[in-house]
Amino acid sequence: MKAQSVSDLSFEELVSYPKVMVVGATDVGKSTFVKNFASFMVERGMRCWVADFDVGQTDIGPVGTLGIAEAEAGFTLLGELEPQFLFFTGYPSPGEDLVSFLMGVRKLALFIRKQAVDRVVFDTTGWVKGYQALQIKLFKMDVIRPNLVILVGEEVWGWQKIVEGLGIDVMLCTPSRFVVAKDAAKRRINRYQATVSYFDDAPLVKVDLTPFVLWGRSFDDVDKRLIGFFDRGFNTVAVGWIQGLKEETLLVKLKTLTGKKPVFFRIGAKIEL
Repeated sequence: MKAQSVSDLSFEELVSYPKVMVVGATDVGKSTFVKNFASFMVERGMRCWVADFDVGQTDIGPVGTLGIAEAEAGFTLLGELEPQFLFFTGYPSPGEDLVSFLMGVRKLALFIRKQAVDRVVFDTTGWVKGYQALQIKLFKMDVIRPNLVILVGEEVWGWQKIVEGLGIDVMLCTPSRFVVAKDAAKRRINRYQATVSYFDDAPLVKVDLTPFVLWGRSFDDVDKRLIGFFDRGFNTVAVGWIQGLKEETLLVKLKTLTGKKPVFFRIGAKIEL
């Protein structure tokens, strides 16, 4: 039987699965499917959440974060949804700080359980080449335990048996017929524009890092790097984009996520053109 395009899937046939995860390389139509499927469920009165693991091209929160938001009636873009949870890794690729990324996956899974979230659609990164990529995807599946995994593109079809071995249903699809592939330069521009947009309304504040503990790598050149602040439980409480250094104080476009007191901070990737 020939696999159908992910853009042609029948949402009516998928709503019986409470947790659906979409896996595939970049530019195969994962995010568009997630948005359309979530919108379909909301329009029919179902409560649905969207979880985004794609730290490089995330639609929920800034670049370098994993997040989840509840879909709302009438939304047209995932970026319009208000994040209910964010975890800052600081990098547009899981491989740049793998342990932090996996910690974020675990914390997002815990959030879902604590909130008793019933229906969730999961978007994932486009990193699918190599043994480590498979291991990361299997870790997500083991922690999240989706009911259905949609494998988009022949690059990941070979994972079918091992995913089914976890007791998860699998559907094989070809990439969307409507996707326009983006090269590395275009993705870099998109990341920059997304960062500018996310922090557009964030206040520029002076941050003295002396009261906080560095958790992660230190950098001599911090301008235009992402920064995240965490509480004692390593939960992200604020995210920012460094705009400069003045008299040993950082100038940061900062968004506060919770009212909890920050204890740790991490500095991440440089986001610039």
